[in-house]
Amino acid sequence: MKIQAVLISSAIALGMASPAAAALSLDPETTVSAPGQNVTSWETAASRDTSRAVALWRRFDGSHERIQARNLEAGTWGPTAILSPSTGDGGSPQVAMSASGTTAVAVWKLEMGATSILQTRWFNNGSWGPLQQIGSDVAAADPEVDITDDGHTALVVWRNGTGADRVIRAAWGHDGAWDAPNSLTSAGTDS
Repeated sequence: MKIQAVLISSAIALGMASPAAAALSLDPETTVSAPGQNVTSWETAASRDTSRAVALWRRFDGSHERIQARNLEAGTWGPTAILSPSTGDGGSPQVAMSASGTTAVAVWKLEMGATSILQTRWFNNGSWGPLQQIGSDVAAADPEVDITDDGHTALVVWRNGTGADRVIRAAWGHDGAWDAPNSLTSAGTDS
């Protein structure tokens, strides 16, 4: 098994081409995950002025695939946070950040045997909030997330179901709480 670490090229991965970004004085490349860990997928999001960012990745802990994150504040990476529980395998991590970088939302699927649910955590002013499940879907996959500039509202869209019964679902989040999901397509349309 190939061992990988999440490497962030500050100027490329976080889009730091602005003068504000140059003031961060980051190394050209920074390892944000623990060395020697098997990282299989990752996502990043940055504030509009690129002074804040979040890196989110999936890594194997010896028993399960876990979703982990680190936040960047004024050129310094914070400690690694384990976002997903050890009760299943996390996958398809996604993250979005508000324009100011004070709020972010991370979402992923958690597989437990034949069940796949959506989980999320909100990030607010330097810390991750409680673990939440979005809806009660049991065949969730391919989540995508976006957040408003002010960080108060987020939207998660995902695919749920198997075979011809796959539908596209969506849920709105407001300041850390999630509305009930809605189906955007009908069952039987193989969305």
